[in-house]
Amino acid sequence: MSSATQPDPRKSAAVDRIVGSVEFAQAGKLQRLLRFLAAQALSVNPTSIKETIIGVEVFDREPGYDPKIDSVVRTEVRRLRLKLQDYYAGSGSGETLRIEIPKGAYQVNFVESAPPVDPPPAAPVSALPHTANWPLRIGIGLGALVLLVLVASALRSPAPPRASASADPALLTSSIGQATHPSLSADGNMLVYAYAEGDNSGIYTLRLDARSSPVRLNGTRVRDFNPVIDQAGKQIAFLREESASQWALMVQAIAEAEPKRWATLDRRDRVAWLPGGKRMIVSLRPNPTGPALLALIDAAGARTIVTSPPAGTLYDGAPTLSPDGRMLAFSRATDNSVDEIHTVALGPDFLPTAEPRRLTNEKRRTSGFCFSPDGLAIIASLQRGRSIRGLYRIPVSNPEIIERVPEAGLRASYPTVAPAAGRVVYSIGTDDLNLYRRSGSAPPVPLSPSATLDSSPALSPDGKQIAFRSARSGASEIWVMNVDGANPRRLTHFDGPVTGSPRWSPDGKWIAYDTRPDGHSDIYLISPDGKTNRRLTSQPANEVVPGWSRDSRFVYFASDQNGGWELWKAPVDATGAARQVSVSGGFRAEESPDGKWLYYSKRDPKPGLWRLPLSGGQEEQVLPLTDALWGGWTLARDGVVLLDTKAKPPAYVYQGQGGREAQPIQNAPVLWESSVAVSADGVDLIYGQLDKTISDLYRIDLPR
Repeated sequence: MSSATQPDPRKSAAVDRIVGSVEFAQAGKLQRLLRFLAAQALSVNPTSIKETIIGVEVFDREPGYDPKIDSVVRTEVRRLRLKLQDYYAGSGSGETLRIEIPKGAYQVNFVESAPPVDPPPAAPVSALPHTANWPLRIGIGLGALVLLVLVASALRSPAPPRASASADPALLTSSIGQATHPSLSADGNMLVYAYAEGDNSGIYTLRLDARSSPVRLNGTRVRDFNPVIDQAGKQIAFLREESASQWALMVQAIAEAEPKRWATLDRRDRVAWLPGGKRMIVSLRPNPTGPALLALIDAAGARTIVTSPPAGTLYDGAPTLSPDGRMLAFSRATDNSVDEIHTVALGPDFLPTAEPRRLTNEKRRTSGFCFSPDGLAIIASLQRGRSIRGLYRIPVSNPEIIERVPEAGLRASYPTVAPAAGRVVYSIGTDDLNLYRRSGSAPPVPLSPSATLDSSPALSPDGKQIAFRSARSGASEIWVMNVDGANPRRLTHFDGPVTGSPRWSPDGKWIAYDTRPDGHSDIYLISPDGKTNRRLTSQPANEVVPGWSRDSRFVYFASDQNGGWELWKAPVDATGAARQVSVSGGFRAEESPDGKWLYYSKRDPKPGLWRLPLSGGQEEQVLPLTDALWGGWTLARDGVVLLDTKAKPPAYVYQGQGGREAQPIQNAPVLWESSVAVSADGVDLIYGQLDKTISDLYRIDLPR
């Protein structure tokens, strides 16, 4: 091979020196990126490189990924430019062949640079020109003395590092349980978090300014959650579960043995300390039938309303303050599966000075957020499009410019920030939710298991197929498979909005489901072969959780168009308008096999399983159910199958004319969605369970 086709050894050596330098020692991703870009530049026929090629070859993205959603290449190339500046200002200051990456490009240029020129030596004091103006001479002497003092001080104390992102996340915990909801003190030295693993569950602390191990907080219990440390790093607020709908807000100094009770709340949610550690912003529901809102509270129980949610809001929650205390960020939910991040400016009294502004429009659930260290952006855990959940940076002044935080990796959630340290801690976990089939007395068998969410089973009338919700494609969609788990196939292709709650029509012609491509949820109908898909409802409200009449002519659903959840009924052929069925609450509905009763679950304020005679009459309660079990039941031929979470182990229990029979499940039950289906002959039981969930905490450092 001729020398003309040989890579330039001088340029290759320059790349090797950079990769082996102190500045790049801990930057594994940037080393790989630099070598890839340099190899392209040193190739025989260098050409421009597409962003997607870099994403696939360097950052292991799937071919065909969307760079508009996943900005890893743009972010990492920007970091590489900054890291090269560090190198040439440090150990590479003497380099005469330098690498540059022009802005807006993805190729490296090798640029010849003149060697640095040493500055001329300073003239001795005796060489200064004599003058009769001796006060000026004294001033010059004092200035030189000050300069010498500053230089000496700089030599004694190393300069702070340039504010740049850390190369790789640092693992803080290594557990067999779930480490979640971290909270950092303002200086970044103290971390608190919730941990769930049997009797070891509770609130833990971990010092990050010294080599230490996690310590369980004195006085904490198994059912303590959502800790938040105050800015001074001295007090921890957390929620203690007292019942399914009651939580005690507890406050405990780190050195104290027991917490003190501040207030009673009706929701489990994050709280936000105000400066001074004497007041908090919490989410609560003043009206049992109204939405939850944000309020200021103190230890004496005084409350001041902060937000006033509009109609159609389920709750305002997850309050968090900007580092300077002048802005509040919070989530506003229109459904249990959809909440968007809002911000509002605060006055000196920490009350809003304007109307809240919506930052996101993802039509999904947000898994935690915080302000960036500089307070100019929100760092949020989002799943955008078909991408895997991760952290995104959303500028408050221009939320359209949203970029992924690639340092955090995939599946990051619940970020917390220490502004003074530029430090972010977050949780990474995996939830493996699968469907199982128990046929008669045979052991349960997993059905087409995946490493992500599979839930909401619905059996076809002939018992041969199962419709279900799955996120195996990257987004929650409706899938169908054979009853033995074979031949799974995807029906819907919304590629983003939460889509679920499938229900098969009794005649087998349709599968009803809910999705929210326009922000609010609507009911859709799709044929089992996926060829026909049409919208059934179109109100500017939320219509969710469909069910069927026995003759397949009507679809029941829950709607919040009048403020609270009520049952409605719409004709499949769209020959008439939908009409309201319930008057005092209703959510998920099924007609009984004999066509005499409409069974339905209610949520707050009257959770339980109820029924209403279809021929007319008054409703009656069948069984008590907690709010989380609105979907943990289904009708059998002559009874009800429901999830009993109090049993040890949890079990699906049949209650009917044949007596009472329990089918225990192996792992954690599924809550807050439909979780069980029964075949018409009562032989097959299809249910979901959470097989594994493990999460740990990681730390990265961001510019501040």
